[in-house]
Amino acid sequence: MTEIGFLTKVCIECLEGLNGDTYRKDYLDNPLCQSCVENYYAACAECLRVVAVDEATIVNAGCDGVVYHCPNCKSSTTSQVEVSYDMAEVARLVDEYVGLHAEERRVKEQMEAVKQKLKEIAEAQSDGKKPVTLAGSDGISGVKCTYRTSLKADAEKVAELQDCLGQELFAMLFSEKLSFDVNKSNFEKLVSADAELPEDVRRQIEAAVKISVSATLNVA
Repeated sequence: MTEIGFLTKVCIECLEGLNGDTYRKDYLDNPLCQSCVENYYAACAECLRVVAVDEATIVNAGCDGVVYHCPNCKSSTTSQVEVSYDMAEVARLVDEYVGLHAEERRVKEQMEAVKQKLKEIAEAQSDGKKPVTLAGSDGISGVKCTYRTSLKADAEKVAELQDCLGQELFAMLFSEKLSFDVNKSNFEKLVSADAELPEDVRRQIEAAVKISVSATLNVA
């Protein structure tokens, strides 16, 4: 007889293990520990399910306090509002956006060109490390050029140093971080209802991946 082990649920936010049934679920049915709910989540005003504050939409911040909507409730609300726009209003908004998009692009390109020239001027006035302030014509406004040094470790060469430096000195210089990338196509296949996986394993995979959806608007 084959023994089947049940995986412990983990909090979708902090990835800590959850004991028994003493946990909450967000609006997507992802499990959450009570600590993360209290620190990072709020209740949706429509469905009352909890939603991460940084993913929620603030629909009211007046004297009645802050009111949040989860993405699901926000989407349904937005769809209802969009129906009230007539074709002329939609066309006007599109024309305005296209015009602003073109102006934004022109301004960004001009700013980048001016920025590069100012960086070259600032670098000529310093050794490339000390901050330099360039004044405007009124003598009050100006721009400040600062320098920041970033360090990126060569993983292979750093690994070779671990033995010769010793644990204490190595720990003073370097810290190791573990991260994982998710294969979107395979993830969607494995968590689908058609996947031949035990339900508890499928839910465990879902709980280990935080899903967020963002909209991108481009000029056609």
